[in-house]
Amino acid sequence: MRKGELMTKTEPRTPIEARQNPAGRPRHLFRALLSALRPRLMCRLCWRLTGVIFLLATLILAPFYFSAQAPSLALFASLILLLTVVIMLSLQLVLLEPVLVLRKRVHRAIADPKPIPDRVRAGHWPHELGDLATDLDQLLEAVSGHLTSLARFPDENSQPVLRVDAEGRLLYANKASAPLLGFWHIAIGDVLPQSWPDVIRRVRAEHKTQSVDLKLPSSWLNLTLVPLPEAEVVNLYAIDITERKAYEETLRHQRNYDQLTELPNLALFQDRLQQSLVEADKDQQRLAVMILGLRDFSTINGLAGHEAGDQVLCEVGKRLQARLSPSMTLARIGGDLFGILVPDCTSVSQVAEFADALLATLSPPFLVGDQVLHCGARIGIALYPEDGADYSVLLSHADLALNSAGRGTDQCVHFFVAGLNQKVQQRTQRIRQLDEAITDGQLEVWYQPQISATSGEIEGAEALVRWRHPREGLISPAEFIPLAEETGLVLPLGETVLEQACQQVADWRSAGRGQLRMAVNLSARQLTDPQLLDKVIAVLERHRLPAAALELEITESAVMADTAQAIAVMRRFVDLGVRLALDDFGTGYSSLSYLKQLPLHKIKIDRAFVRALPDDAQDLALCRAVVQIGSSMGMRVLAEGCETQAHVDCLVDLGVDALQGYYYGKPVPAQDFPAAVAGAGLPKR
Repeated sequence: MRKGELMTKTEPRTPIEARQNPAGRPRHLFRALLSALRPRLMCRLCWRLTGVIFLLATLILAPFYFSAQAPSLALFASLILLLTVVIMLSLQLVLLEPVLVLRKRVHRAIADPKPIPDRVRAGHWPHELGDLATDLDQLLEAVSGHLTSLARFPDENSQPVLRVDAEGRLLYANKASAPLLGFWHIAIGDVLPQSWPDVIRRVRAEHKTQSVDLKLPSSWLNLTLVPLPEAEVVNLYAIDITERKAYEETLRHQRNYDQLTELPNLALFQDRLQQSLVEADKDQQRLAVMILGLRDFSTINGLAGHEAGDQVLCEVGKRLQARLSPSMTLARIGGDLFGILVPDCTSVSQVAEFADALLATLSPPFLVGDQVLHCGARIGIALYPEDGADYSVLLSHADLALNSAGRGTDQCVHFFVAGLNQKVQQRTQRIRQLDEAITDGQLEVWYQPQISATSGEIEGAEALVRWRHPREGLISPAEFIPLAEETGLVLPLGETVLEQACQQVADWRSAGRGQLRMAVNLSARQLTDPQLLDKVIAVLERHRLPAAALELEITESAVMADTAQAIAVMRRFVDLGVRLALDDFGTGYSSLSYLKQLPLHKIKIDRAFVRALPDDAQDLALCRAVVQIGSSMGMRVLAEGCETQAHVDCLVDLGVDALQGYYYGKPVPAQDFPAAVAGAGLPKR
C-alpha cells in the first residue's frame, strides 16, 4: 500500500473528522509513537554497528599484539572479547528486538483499516510489551470517550449557555437558550440587543466575572458573564431563579403589607408619606394625614369572637378603599387603626367633608355570619405644612388629634391644634407624678358602706382609691384612673389598694365585726395579669383572712375585652372561695348569653338607673328586670347611687338585697369610717 493512500484513509484531516471517527484516534496516536521511536532506533543501530566493528578489529589485531608479548595473556584477552560479544548479542535479543517488533506492529496497526480496539480484543500478545500496548489502547479509548462527552456538555446542559465575541456578537448558544434568544429576537451571528454589548465590553475591560438578573415574560434568569481574555470571548451561563424571585417577592409583600386586610402596613405608609412630602414641597401643595380608629372594637371581639373581629376589619378596609381615589393611600397601621394619605388638598373644609364621608361608609352594620355588628369610628387629622413638615411629626400630631376626638361621643373628626402639644406634656407629667405617688405612698383607700336592704346592717364596704397630691391636694379618680389603665400603672395601683383594703377589713374583723366583707375593684388590665391569683392568695394569707371576706368587682367592659380568659380567671377565684360581683350592670352591652356563663355572686345596678327613681317608668322597669334576673339566677342584687329616702323605699319594694350611696355615707378614710356609720355599731379601729 502506498504512503499517500495510507495517510488518506487513516489520518483525520480536521477536528470534526476526528470526533466523527473515535476509532481512528488511536491509529493517529500510534503514528506519533512511531515517530518518537524512530530516532532512538537509528541511534541504537549506529551504536550496534560501531560496537561490532570495534570487536572485530580487536579480535583480529589483539592476537598479533599479545603473541609477541605474552601468549597466555593473548588467550585470556580472546576469551574476554568473546564473552563481551555474547553479552552484547544477548542484550540485543532481549531489549532491542522487542522494540523493533513493537515498531513493526505499530506500522501494521496504522495500515490496518480494522478499528484498533477490535484487533486488540482478537489478537494474541505473548509478551509484557504487548499487554502494555493493550492497556494503552484501552486508556486512549476511555479518554476519547470523556473528551467526546465534554465536547457535548454545553448542548446537553438544561440551562442556557452562550458565547459572544468582544463586540457582543453571538457565536454559540445551546438548545436551552431558545427562550432567551426568542426574548431577545436574535440568532447566531447577531449582536446582543439593548445595552448588552456595553456590558460585554465592560466585563472584558475589567477582567472580572459579573452577574446580572434578567426578567423574561414568565421567568427570571441570572446570567453570569465570564471573560476569556486569551480567546477574546465572553461566556454567558444562565440559571433559572424564578422560584427565588417569587420567594423574595413574598417576603417583600409580607414586610410591606398587612396579612389580614392586604392593605399597606405602617412601614409602607411611612415610605409613601415621605415621597408625597417631597412632591408636595416641590409643587407647593397641601397634604393631609388621617388616622381612623374604630370605636369599641374590643367589644366586638368579646361578644362575637376574634374571627368576627377580623372579618369586620377586612370589611372596613374594603369600604374605605372604595371611597379613595387612586392617588390616595389607605393602610392598616395598628390593631384597629387605619392611616389615610390625602395628597393635593385644596382646603380644610374639603378634608373635613372627606373625613365625614369616610365615617358615613362605616355607619351601616356589619353582617358577619348570622350576627349584625355595629362599629363606629373617629378620625384625627394633621395637615402639611401647617402641622409639621416631617412624616413622623405629622403621624404623631394626627394620633394626638385622634385621641382628642375619642374623648367626646359626638365629635368624631378632630384636627390637630397647637394646644394639643401642651395637653400631651401635661398628660406625660401627670403619668410621671402618678408613678411617683404609687411609690411614695400618696395613694389612700377610702371606704363606702354597703347596707343590707332587709336588716339595715352594714354587710360590707367598697374600697375606693384617692390620690392626695403633696401640692395639689386630692386629685379626682376620674383624672388618674384612666391614665393608670392606659399606661399599665393600674397593676401596682391595684396591688396597693388590695393590700390596704385587706389589712383594714382584717383589723375590723379582729375588732368584733366578723361578717364584714371588703369589695375591691378589678380592672381589665388586672384580669390579664397571669400572677393575679397568686397575688390575691398571698394577701389573704398575709392578713389571715378567709377568702369569703373578699369580694372582687369586675365591670362588663373588663369581661368583654377577653371573655374566655375572664371567665377562666373568675372560676379560679370562685374555686378559691372569693366572691365576685358584676359592677355597673346595664351600662355596657349587658349580654344575657354571657351573663349566664359568668360565675357571679352579685349584680350591681348602676347609679344611672337609680337617679330618676321612682318617677322614671323606664328606669323603674329596668331595675325591676335586673332584680328578677338576679333572683332567678341565684345572684344577690345591690343598687348603687342611693341618695334619698325615695330611692331606698323604691328599691326595697323592688326586692334588691343591698344598698349603697350617699344616703348611707360618702366614701371616707378608714379613720372616719366608724363615725360615718355610727348607727350601725361599727367599732372604731
